[in-house]
Amino acid sequence: TERYDRCVWAAGMNGRPAIPPALRDVFRDFAGTVRHSSDAKRFDEDVRGKRVLLVGGSYSAEDLALAAIKCDAARIFVSARRANVVTWTAAWPYGKVEVLQDVVPVRVTEGGRCIGFADTEEREEREDRGEDPPVQTELRDIDTVLFCTGYAPGLDMLSEELRRAATVCAPPEELPVPPGWKMPPNALSEGLGEIEPDGETRVAGPLHPGLYRGAISIQNPHMMFMKFEFENPLFGIDVNAHLLVRYIVGSEIIPSAEEMVEREQDAALSLSMDNPWTRCMVDGNYFAAVDENWQKLFPDIPEEEKYEAMDLFQSDYEQSLEIRVLAQRMQEADYPLSFGSFQDLNETAAAYRKFDALTHNHRARLTDADMDNGRTFRDYRTGDEEDKLRSVFTGALAVPLEKRWLDVDANYSTIIEP
Repeated sequence: TERYDRCVWAAGMNGRPAIPPALRDVFRDFAGTVRHSSDAKRFDEDVRGKRVLLVGGSYSAEDLALAAIKCDAARIFVSARRANVVTWTAAWPYGKVEVLQDVVPVRVTEGGRCIGFADTEEREEREDRGEDPPVQTELRDIDTVLFCTGYAPGLDMLSEELRRAATVCAPPEELPVPPGWKMPPNALSEGLGEIEPDGETRVAGPLHPGLYRGAISIQNPHMMFMKFEFENPLFGIDVNAHLLVRYIVGSEIIPSAEEMVEREQDAALSLSMDNPWTRCMVDGNYFAAVDENWQKLFPDIPEEEKYEAMDLFQSDYEQSLEIRVLAQRMQEADYPLSFGSFQDLNETAAAYRKFDALTHNHRARLTDADMDNGRTFRDYRTGDEEDKLRSVFTGALAVPLEKRWLDVDANYSTIIEP
């Protein structure tokens, strides 16, 4: 046994394949090949000339759908529980991909050759009542099924106690608003004044109740975790690494357990209550005040459009929440790049949000001509300066491929000059 002053778990958030047990059961009698997306040793053999089903709608499914086209699969189907990365794409090369949105596989029949799908919401409702959902659509003669169902962190080397600390709490504990709480000034403060929270108001507690800043065990602060659940995982992990180094070398002092719990609860309270539109969702008093004073607050938005406007304001803020949390972590980590603060994002954060939006738009703007010519989002270009991807670190423009992505193979090693 070795003893250390600090231990950092860095075994990866994608440490092992994750396949929901219910999904395994559905395909138990499937007659073809079944694999997880991580098992790519025989990928060409599994898909070439075959009808393929990818279960899952995020980046793994998108990557493997495009790789299957490159390997000349006969037809590719992607089932997505809800709108996700694969549903952003307006056109797939040669029309070889069909996305089945808002459905989940629920049964395999006809000797393992027919896969039935149910509506996602109806399946969840029926499951709660212990009923089988009706089949909405079916696929026949599928040769290969690839589970693009994500990964779970590799926590096997940790004790049960430490595993629990690193596990997301879903749903999170509900917290009351503490007596005497005051809302920070915001754009509506002058028009509304100070609104006392509804006595029944509850907010979602920390997602990681056992961790401070999602990285340090509250019970045993000598144990740290290299994790960050962020849309851009490498960026998030890099920020987390800078933060942990500050604690390890003593540049940042680790608070007491009581202080860590208090700060995490304050942060959770801030997420729900510091912004007018998220507060409207949880605090009846505040919603009523905004509702009654709408014309004074927003004279240019008609009364009959106020609820739609509220939804838009709330959606815009929620879309920025992740980057706001990242901005806060960057400040705490003394990271070499700044996104401003949680409350006030700067121009660099705006550039990052634009970068993120463009990765969506490049998929959504693919046309029938792109489909006919075998172009993917990686080949998207218009020549418009506003449509180009630019590094938020250096300002350098991304360099386009010299040929179509479908024509790039393992031997493609040309150094592309800007």
